[in-house]
Amino acid sequence: KDVVASGRSTVSAADRVGNITTGANFIKNNFKNTGEIVNDPVGAPGMGANWSDTTAVPGVTLKFSTVRQQIVTYSGDMRYISMVKQNGSTEPTADTVNKTGLDIFGRDLFDDKNSGNEPSGTAMVNSMLTVYAKTNAADPHWLSSDGISLADTANQVTLQAHTETGARTQLYKNMTDILTDHGENITRDITNVSSTDVAELAMKMMQQQTVMSMSLSMGARILPLSLVDYLR
Repeated sequence: KDVVASGRSTVSAADRVGNITTGANFIKNNFKNTGEIVNDPVGAPGMGANWSDTTAVPGVTLKFSTVRQQIVTYSGDMRYISMVKQNGSTEPTADTVNKTGLDIFGRDLFDDKNSGNEPSGTAMVNSMLTVYAKTNAADPHWLSSDGISLADTANQVTLQAHTETGARTQLYKNMTDILTDHGENITRDITNVSSTDVAELAMKMMQQQTVMSMSLSMGARILPLSLVDYLR
């Protein structure tokens, strides 16, 4: 940060404070997927809350800085419910009707694909709880540097899931309206057919048939006459 603040846009190996030499340090070795630091001297010796290392700078010892806060865990699963619209292979992006914790609350540093941890399903909730804890602790420097970024990210992830769910809900409402209209039309046709007076229709058909026969009979008498017959 000091190098970038001085006006430079890049840093080099020569700018480093020192090297961490204590083996491989993966996020999963020191933190759970919810962001909770590992604190088990027997099961995780030298890791998490028990980890520290010295650097090339005399008197500098590195440790994890933590904040005491509430942690939310996800008890659901990451499975989707599909409503297949037609025969054939499923299309999760088009057929899925639900959202998982991962979809709604995203992933963060502690459970992303490179952390070694499985998705927690509560990443953005725990991030907002961190912001809440820091706000109560009256830490304006952290809030202005990191808190705003966490809150913005949480808002964007949740808003994206909300938008997708709203669009899918509106689609289903539109399809429901269309099917309801079709159902009403079919019901109306059935009612019209069921309430038909067969005897009345038969009488009308016989009357129309009689009129048609008389018309044909009159036409047969008139059509054979020629123009000379009319002149006489």
